[in-house]
Amino acid sequence: AKITVVAPSATEGIQQLAAAGKLIWRQKTFSPDDIKEAWIVIAATNNRDVNEAVAKAAHPYQLLNIADDPERSNFHVPAVIRRGRLTIAVSTGGASPTVAQQIRRQLAEWYDDDYGRYIDFL
Repeated sequence: AKITVVAPSATEGIQQLAAAGKLIWRQKTFSPDDIKEAWIVIAATNNRDVNEAVAKAAHPYQLLNIADDPERSNFHVPAVIRRGRLTIAVSTGGASPTVAQQIRRQLAEWYDDDYGRYIDFL
């Protein structure tokens, strides 16, 4: 997958991934042309106006997730636990990603690495 981050500034982690060639970082403010070729669009800035501009620029054929407006999103990203071939996903339908993460952490304690090995055994 080709991942592109559009932002005038980025975290150290994003910068490291860009330097390693794992993603493309366009160090600039958003413009509608930035998502023209995208299949999945995630608007997750700390600026509601920018998120709104991304939402308005999105096309009906694009999967859109607006971090601060789950009702306008057409997909949500679940909190995921992976233990080998066992995958558990938790979603609140965008209502509260924080609650989903809390539940994921609890489940991660209950379903430790032994469950992955058990699934492999089956």
